[in-house]
Amino acid sequence: MGGRPHCCGLGHPSLLVFGSGILFSLQGASFKFVEPRGVGALEAIWVRGLIQLLGSTLVLLLRPHARETLAAAYPLKMWLLLRAVAGYGGIFGSFMALERLSLGDAAALLFVAPCISTLLAWLFLRERMSGQELLGVLGAACGIVLIARPPALFGDVGVPISVAGVNLALFGATCAGLVVVLVRKLAQQLEWPVVLIAQAIGQVVLSYPASVALGRSWTIPTDANVVLAMVGGGLCALGGQIALTIGLKGTRVGPASALRTSNMLMSFILQVIVTPSEALHWLSVCGALIVAGSCVLVAIAKMHRSSTKALASSDGAIKSLEPEQASSKLEGVSLQLMTLPSEHGATA
Repeated sequence: MGGRPHCCGLGHPSLLVFGSGILFSLQGASFKFVEPRGVGALEAIWVRGLIQLLGSTLVLLLRPHARETLAAAYPLKMWLLLRAVAGYGGIFGSFMALERLSLGDAAALLFVAPCISTLLAWLFLRERMSGQELLGVLGAACGIVLIARPPALFGDVGVPISVAGVNLALFGATCAGLVVVLVRKLAQQLEWPVVLIAQAIGQVVLSYPASVALGRSWTIPTDANVVLAMVGGGLCALGGQIALTIGLKGTRVGPASALRTSNMLMSFILQVIVTPSEALHWLSVCGALIVAGSCVLVAIAKMHRSSTKALASSDGAIKSLEPEQASSKLEGVSLQLMTLPSEHGATA
């Protein structure tokens, strides 16, 4: 009998997915620590990209057949370029939003990426949207409104939130939603370190030109605590990417999406600890809960649709097999259903 996929001895896959959310929230907290000390979003992205580039390259070189893996990536260079640009857009939006929003608000708004990708697929790829997915998209929209709390609807309720920050976070979430399509294409033909290297190159190459284009100063930190915090944030991002990628190999899409809410939960906790001046607002918390529930609903709906298609496609083949062959076929289908990919795996 086949078993559930393991994660290279690194721990239970569900724990890896849960832990990845915590690591990504620590990355955001590290930026909130260095920002008041003169470090901007683009410098932080550059350091993050450099650490990811070095780490992913090391992982790739330690693998067997590294040269063949790199050779296989060349025919897909345009796809990798698109992944780098779209991924940079997602990371750019998230870090620029963090300059203007609290940790919790930014994390909640960025979490809507699966709902946005579902909407984009329906609009441009003519993919069918189920009633559950539509409900999830509408729920996410309501959650965004609660977090943004526009004065036209809520008046002067609490501290006003930055409209530019909301727009940047939604831009980042939209780019992350676009990355989903690209990762689906690349994951079928390339190993994950190659995809992460492409993403990292985009961060390293594009950050300084973006700073010049936006007329921002480029700060080189000299304080040891700031440097350590930036390096720590980059290592958290790299660890989060690896943990999420490996963990998703053995976690179904529904539970994986629920476990990824650890990012939002930890972001709100770290907001209280790292930036106590940014008080929690009850509308933000309510909006974050609605966004989380909506995205999990969309993920479960996609899992149900994918499992239905997998069972339907194998039904005809199973009926024509002998009993022993049919049993083996069913076991393979069950294993496939346990490891359906999650859209949350395509982090920007």
